[in-house]
Amino acid sequence: MKNKIILLHKEKKIFELKINLSRKSILGDCDILLNSGKGMYFDHVILGNYFRYYKLPKEEVDSLSWHGYYEIVNPELLNAPVVHIKSHGKIIDRVFHFGSINYSEPFAFPVCSIYIPYDLNTDVIGRTKKSLQADYIEVPIVNENLRFDFFVLPKGMPIKRFKRSQLMIMYRFADLDIFNNTSEGYNIVPDAEMEEIKREDNNDILVRIVKDPSNIIIENDSGEQIFKEVCGQYSLIVNDPNDIYNKLTNRLVAACDEDGNMMQLQLLKEIHEKQIDFDPTFETNIWDTFYN
Repeated sequence: MKNKIILLHKEKKIFELKINLSRKSILGDCDILLNSGKGMYFDHVILGNYFRYYKLPKEEVDSLSWHGYYEIVNPELLNAPVVHIKSHGKIIDRVFHFGSINYSEPFAFPVCSIYIPYDLNTDVIGRTKKSLQADYIEVPIVNENLRFDFFVLPKGMPIKRFKRSQLMIMYRFADLDIFNNTSEGYNIVPDAEMEEIKREDNNDILVRIVKDPSNIIIENDSGEQIFKEVCGQYSLIVNDPNDIYNKLTNRLVAACDEDGNMMQLQLLKEIHEKQIDFDPTFETNIWDTFYN
């Protein structure tokens, strides 16, 4: 079973996202491991809206583990999801959160983004021998910086079904501030490509490849671009994992009927769940599940 996505730059592995299914979960699908290329360190690692910030040379961060589930400790205690920040295999920090990838919130979770500078130095890495356990994405050799955004769907929600929804517009055009700084609106991504990673026995993944991520259309109230200072450096963003589904979908939009006539305003969440045939009886209250 394929459980990895690997970014290759001139046939060399510069980033790996690996999904392991959680075994002790009461709510949430998976562990996600985020690894730099061998012998490489991220210039910047930023969690959420600068909630935590790790920077070379002070912190040599080369991997993170993103745990998107609630774990049963004993009949009266749960462990919340957590992000572990690692250097040379050792945990140097941990950040607890409330985000889980689960079918009761049927959307593609914006786990992380990685900035790839056009002049990335990969001299310390050898060529990668491809494996049947991974999907590979070749980083285009271009004279501009790139960003790869990774969105993970819950098990049971295939990309083919998810693509019916108007919510896909947000994944194509809304920049990272929509996940991290929603109080001021969001900026627009003008130039991006979408790739789909389909898995039969694992979580499907959307990958957005943003060309020249400093060239964002500024639309938010602050008039600024989030994370702009790291656009040209080998940097990892772990998006704020808290309450993302509501941040995306609890907004009023104007809908039209089949004849193009304007209907009353509706919540994007209601439109989205109808378009993907989501059954609300699947919705889970973690505490009810725990005690039942």
